Amino acid sequence: MDPDRFGRMMQIFECCVELPKPKQRAFIDEQCAEDGALRTELLRMLEHDQDQTADDSTGSFRSLIDSAMIEALDQHQLPETIGPYKVIRELGRGGMGVVYEAEQAHPKRRVAIKVVPGLGSGEQRRRLTQEAQALAMIEDPGVARIYESGTAEVFGSRTPYIAMELVEGEQIDRWVTSHGLGIDERIRLIARVADALQTAHSRGIIHRDLKPGNIKAIAERNGPGQPKVLDFGIARLRSKDLTLQTMTSPGSGPIGTLQYMSPEQFGADHLAVDARSDIYSLGAVAYTILAGTEPYDMTDATLAIAARTLSEQDPKPLSAHNRSLQGDIEIVIAKAMSRSPDRRYQTMEAFAADLRRILAHQPIVARPPSVPYLVARFVQRNTVVSVSFALITLLVIVGFFWVGQERGRAVAESQTSAAVSGFLVDMLRSIEPNTALGEEVTVREVLDNATERLEGGELGDQPETNARLRLVIAQVYLSLGQYEQAIAQTQQAVAILTMLHGERDIQVAHAIEQLAQIETLAGEYESAEAHFLEASALLERLGHSTVILNADGSLGHVYYWTGRIDESERYFRDAIEKLGDVDPATDARVGHTLSSLGSVLEHQGKLEQALEYHRQGVDAQIAFYGPDHTEIAEVYNDYGNTLDAAERYEEALQAHQRALDIRRERLDPRHPEMAVTMNNLALVYIHMGKSEQAIPMLEDAIDIRLASIGADHPATCASLGNLGRAYMETGDLERALTQYDRAVLAAESTVGADHIMSVIFRANRGDCFRRMGRLDDAKSVLLGEYDNAASMLGPEHFRAQAIASQVADLYHDLGLPEIETQWRTRAGG
Repeated sequence: MDPDRFGRMMQIFECCVELPKPKQRAFIDEQCAEDGALRTELLRMLEHDQDQTADDSTGSFRSLIDSAMIEALDQHQLPETIGPYKVIRELGRGGMGVVYEAEQAHPKRRVAIKVVPGLGSGEQRRRLTQEAQALAMIEDPGVARIYESGTAEVFGSRTPYIAMELVEGEQIDRWVTSHGLGIDERIRLIARVADALQTAHSRGIIHRDLKPGNIKAIAERNGPGQPKVLDFGIARLRSKDLTLQTMTSPGSGPIGTLQYMSPEQFGADHLAVDARSDIYSLGAVAYTILAGTEPYDMTDATLAIAARTLSEQDPKPLSAHNRSLQGDIEIVIAKAMSRSPDRRYQTMEAFAADLRRILAHQPIVARPPSVPYLVARFVQRNTVVSVSFALITLLVIVGFFWVGQERGRAVAESQTSAAVSGFLVDMLRSIEPNTALGEEVTVREVLDNATERLEGGELGDQPETNARLRLVIAQVYLSLGQYEQAIAQTQQAVAILTMLHGERDIQVAHAIEQLAQIETLAGEYESAEAHFLEASALLERLGHSTVILNADGSLGHVYYWTGRIDESERYFRDAIEKLGDVDPATDARVGHTLSSLGSVLEHQGKLEQALEYHRQGVDAQIAFYGPDHTEIAEVYNDYGNTLDAAERYEEALQAHQRALDIRRERLDPRHPEMAVTMNNLALVYIHMGKSEQAIPMLEDAIDIRLASIGADHPATCASLGNLGRAYMETGDLERALTQYDRAVLAAESTVGADHIMSVIFRANRGDCFRRMGRLDDAKSVLLGEYDNAASMLGPEHFRAQAIASQVADLYHDLGLPEIETQWRTRAGG
C-alpha cells in the first residue's frame, strides 16, 4: 500500500476509534463511500481493535499478565526468545520500547528486536505497527533496514515486535571525536545523514526525534563513515493531505528530545510539524558534532522554559565555539536551525546540497534571497501551489499571446479568447486546495494535467488554439529541463499547424524551428539537423531570414557536436555575414553567433581569435539581455572554456563562477544547465591542481546529466571523462582507470571512436597506465592516440601537444632523456 493510501486509512481509523461505538461503522461508511476496498480493510481493523479492547476489559487476568511482563522488563530480565529469534542481550531502552540483540537461525544473522512493554492500548500498538510500516518503506543505506514484524509471547504476554538490521556502530557525536574527524569529514557525514532522511521524506515519513543517539556511524573502507538513522518509533507518516496522529502522547508533553526539537514541536498545531522539523533537528545535531557542544543548555529546563527558549532565542554562532567555523558552514547551520520553518531549507536535499557546496568551495545558496530570485526559483524548482498558481497563469497567458503575436496571429476573436480562458481556468483549478485535496502540486504536475486534457480532446474543435498552447507548454517543459515532453508537445503542434495551413506557412516554419532547437539540446542530432534544414528552406521560400540560432540551438551547433568542425565554422561565419549591421541590442542572434564561433575557433586551436569573439559575444548579449539573464551565463560559460584552454585559469574561474552565480539564482539545482557550469568549473579546478574540489561537482553534474539527457549524450561523456581525470590527479588510479573505461565506452558509442573526445579519453587512460607503472601499456596507447590527434587536428593544435606532453612524461619514466626532449619539443616546450 502506498504511503498516501496508508496515511488516509490510518487517519480515518484514528478518528473512528475516538467515536462512540454505535457511530463507528457509519463513520467508516461515510468516509469510504467510493472506496469499497478501503472500507473492508477498515472494518477488519475496527473488529480487531474491538476484540483486543474486549479482551483487555474482561477481567484482571490480562492486566496481570501485562503487569508481569512490564515488571520483568523493568528488572532487565532477558526473554529467552522473541518469536523465532534467540535473545542475546539488551541493547537499550527508552520511552518507546526495549531493543535487544538477537540471533536468527534462517538466514543466520544477528538482528535488533524492538518490543514495547504493556501494549494494552490501541494507540501504542498502532505506534509499533506504524514504525514497522515506516521503516519498510525506506530503502536507503543510511537507514536501518526492517526484516520482519510480528507478534510473540514475551513473559506470558502477546507482544508485537519488529526485527531490524543490527547496527554495531557508535553514536555519531562520539564517532567524530573518537575517529578524529576534521571539519570537512564531519560536514560530509552530516550530508549523508541528510541524504538518508531525504529518502524517508520522499516516502512521506518524518522522523520527529532526530538526535545524536538516534544516528550511528559504522566503519567503511574510504570516507568518514556510513551513518545509520535509527528509531523511527515516533515517526509520522505524512500523506500529502493527512496526518496520522497528534504530536503528543496521551497524558504527556510533546514527543521528542528537548535539545533537538524544533520550536513548532512544542505547539498545539500538530499539522505545523512537517519535514522541515527534521531539518531543524539535523541542524541541531550538526551544530553539536561541529561545535562539540549542544546548541542549548536544557539540563534543568522545564517543558515551558524549553519551549520559550527555542521559540525566542537563537543558539550562539558556531564560530563562538570554534573560529574556524566562521563563514559558510555557520550560515548553513543557522539556516537549517531557523526558528521559522519557512526560512529553513525546504528539503533535506537542499540542505545536503549546500553542505556539499562548502566542500567543493562553491558559493552556497543560504543567502538572503531577492524577490526576482524567489520568483524564478519557485517556477524552476517545481514549487507548490500558492506561487505556482500565479506563475503558471502569468507564464501561459503571456506566452500564449506572445506566440500569437510572433507568428502574426494575435488572438482577437472572442471565441478563441473564451476557449483559452476556460482552459486556463480549469487547468489552474487543478491546483486549488479543494480540487487537489490538499496535495502539494508542482508546475510539472500542472503541465502534465494540461497535456492530458489536450490529449483527451479538449480544444480539439479549435486546433489553432490547441497548437499554440502546446508550443507554450513545450517551452515551459524546456525551462524545467524536461526535453522529452517538450519535444512531444512541439511535434503535436507542428502536425496540427501543418494540417491547418499546409507546409508553406510561417507558423509551421517557426514550430519546426522550435522543434529542432529542443532536439539539439536533447542530443537528438540527426532529427535536429533534418528539421533545421526543413525550417531554413521553408523560411527562405517565404522570404524570411534563414538565420536560425539561439544559445544552443542551430545547425552550427549540430555540426559542432557531431564533429564537423569546419562546417560549423562556415555556418557561424555565414550567419555573421547575413546578420550584417544588425544592432546586437535589438537581436539576440548576434551575440549567440559571435560566442558560438568563438567556441568553434577554440576547438580548432585558434585561441586568441576565439577569445576575441567571446568578448564580443559577451558584450553583445549583455546589450540585449542585461547583465543577469540566464543567456549571459551561457556566453560566460563558453568564454570560460576558452580561457581555460588558453591556461588563463584565474580568469576562467571568474567567468565560470559568474555563470554559476547567474544560474543558481534562477534555475533548479538539478537543471541540465547547472551541470554545464559545474562540469566546466570542475575542469578548471583540475587544471589548477585542485582536483579534490572538482570531484563532488563532477559527480553532481553526471547525476544531473544522466537524469536529464541520458548516458548517450556528448555532454554526459565529457563529464565522465573529466571525473576520471580528477580521480587520476588525486592519485586514486584504480578508480580513475575504471572511470576512464566507462568514459571511453560511452564516448565511442556516442560520438564515435575517431572523435577527438574519444581520442583524449583514451590518451588520458594511457597516462593513467603510466602513473600505475604499466609503461608498456602506456606506450602502446599514447603513441597511437598522438598520431590520431595530430592527423585529426594538426601537430600544432593544443590538444595534440597535450598528448605529446604525456608521451614525454612516459619517456622520462622509461629513462630515455633524448627521446623525452624530442617529445617536449613537439609539446611546444
